[in-house]
Amino acid sequence: MQFGRDSCKLSENYYGIAPGLNEDMKLLYRVVVIVICAVACYLLIRFPIAQNAEEALSVIADPVLSRFEEHVGGFSREHINERQKLIYDALFESIEQSLSSVNIPVSGYSSSDIEAALLALLYDNSQFFWMDFSECSFSIDGGGITIFFSYLYSGERLERMKTQLDSAVNEIIKLVGEKGFSSEYDTAVFVHDYIAALCEYDRSLSTPDMHTAYGALVARKAVCDGYSHAFRMIMQKLSIECHYVPGEAQGPNGIEGHAWNIVKLDGVYTSIDLTWNDMDSYIFENISAGDDVTSHTFFGLSEEELRKTHKVDVKFPYQLPKAVDYNWFEKYGISGSTVESIAESAADMLIGNLERTTPYVEIKLTDKLAFQEFMESYNGGIIDAANVKLSDHGRKERFLEEMSCFVTNADRGCILVVGAFDFVDD
Repeated sequence: MQFGRDSCKLSENYYGIAPGLNEDMKLLYRVVVIVICAVACYLLIRFPIAQNAEEALSVIADPVLSRFEEHVGGFSREHINERQKLIYDALFESIEQSLSSVNIPVSGYSSSDIEAALLALLYDNSQFFWMDFSECSFSIDGGGITIFFSYLYSGERLERMKTQLDSAVNEIIKLVGEKGFSSEYDTAVFVHDYIAALCEYDRSLSTPDMHTAYGALVARKAVCDGYSHAFRMIMQKLSIECHYVPGEAQGPNGIEGHAWNIVKLDGVYTSIDLTWNDMDSYIFENISAGDDVTSHTFFGLSEEELRKTHKVDVKFPYQLPKAVDYNWFEKYGISGSTVESIAESAADMLIGNLERTTPYVEIKLTDKLAFQEFMESYNGGIIDAANVKLSDHGRKERFLEEMSCFVTNADRGCILVVGAFDFVDD
């Protein structure tokens, strides 16, 4: 009996019932407590606390946050949740220092959180050329998560390669500054053409750096993602918004994995596929010094137009900015229904390319009949207009009547006109 009374007293004190109250007061106290508990239960059922909010609070309260600096500004990072951003920041610092692994002692993470952070980091950071994202691994246990990294290069060799890449990027930035372009569009065209002339598509698919910006800008051999990472990296250095887009495309060998860019130029989002614009990358090997010839068929395409041949990876988790038409041919006045309507602008561009090993101009004929007639008869209107302009400016160069013409994209009516020239006597 004594145990029962002591237990009761303990229970009363435990629930906050002060000793010395009479039985009526105790009963009232118990009723009030029961009512409060009932109301609290109803509110929890009616308005439950979101699990992710609770998890976010546990992360925010965790001192692990102080270990990693926030790396804001990445498009993909902006689209992952707060927990995944913590992983992203930890990955960024660890890869930057070439650490073998990183531990994040916070519970509640899933494999999807880690994968989301890794993909976001890959899409945002073209500079991490030494990182082999496909070989990353991780473990999850009661102590949090541990992520293990795989690197292509390390030590002195890596530092030397970083210096080489920085030098290549800075050279392009310097040239852009010297050109003094008046628009982001002209800047992007220059960088696009520079990379296309510099880099050769790696048909062997064997170069270790082919998927990286280093491969495109230093080793000068890359595949589509190398081209796209290089272009994005330089655009970002120039403070021009640019996104890496993974997906697939209908190429010469059927549907294949592919990558390209969406870039914001003078306030307009548009699509650019640098790989397909690199003439040497797929069809024009028979042109002398073909690496000096760059197409712009896939420069400035809308989302709808690009969708005819390209498809964004279904696993790409973010809503990309909608690309609109900002076509290169129309921008520079070399798109029209007839040769005569574009001859003057095309002649100016052909003359501007005289210093190239292979002087050329690419035109777009929007009328199918005009396109067919041009390819059948090789209308010399552009050559004639160019020679008149050369004569008027006292230049000694003259384009020969013979020219080579290649279809760069029949569906869009795009034709490459390659001219040969000679010098005339006074």
